[in-house]
Amino acid sequence: MHAIMGGTLILETQQSSDVTYRVYDYDRRQADGSLRELHLNQAMDVIDYSTQAPASGEVTAPEVDGVTQLMSCKYFDVFRVRVASDAPVSIEQAWPFLCVSAVAGTTGTVTVGDKTYELRKGTHFVAPAGCGTLKFEGDLEFICSHV
Repeated sequence: MHAIMGGTLILETQQSSDVTYRVYDYDRRQADGSLRELHLNQAMDVIDYSTQAPASGEVTAPEVDGVTQLMSCKYFDVFRVRVASDAPVSIEQAWPFLCVSAVAGTTGTVTVGDKTYELRKGTHFVAPAGCGTLKFEGDLEFICSHV
């Protein structure tokens, strides 16, 4: 899921779950006109209150060859890929799948095997296991995630 709010991009990455606690629903109505149930008490019960909230959205992790690890846990990893016209980036697709979202920049391409695909800001795709190396070129920034 992504949303643009006041010029800020929010891209949500989450683990698969059979449980969803709805804490806000934008006042959407069901078919009968009623509001959907919120689960505030249940959500508060599972929050890890010891976790330190980030002071800012500034990325402080080092960038290595255009790639920055943004988040890693036992359920998934998230990293940023920055591609410039003079600095292509290749990623070996070694996971069950790789979710890729172009979040900034203008245009570019990804080449997988002998096929090249045009990309632009707002493009999202899933690279399946075994597809090989993804070669990114152009002027784009991506957020990638995998399990």
